[in-house]
Amino acid sequence: MKEELITTMKTHADQYKALALSTGHLRQEDKQILTNMAFNTGMITERDTGWFIKLFELMGNNAESASVWEENYPFISEHLRHIFMGAYLAGYRMVEFDSDADTIEGLIVYEDE
Repeated sequence: MKEELITTMKTHADQYKALALSTGHLRQEDKQILTNMAFNTGMITERDTGWFIKLFELMGNNAESASVWEENYPFISEHLRHIFMGAYLAGYRMVEFDSDADTIEGLIVYEDE
């Protein structure tokens, strides 16, 4: 591959960061919600080991804009909305829940779910 193409890709304006989190941070209810949403939205993809969630680009970019989050994610639990909002405010635009990903300090781990 040409080096200039690689450089162009590295500096392309339309890029975003992804955060990988363990599926252990999900309650059974959250897993079912993500599965249901994967069939009904273009923002979630399910795979054998978890889900990819592309976060909506929101106008409200702070914690005070909780109503924006509720409007854009009306079917998810408060727990899942909290994870999405935290990832978004940290600069991520995609969350990958994967059974092989590490857990993150500060989020509950549901060992038996």
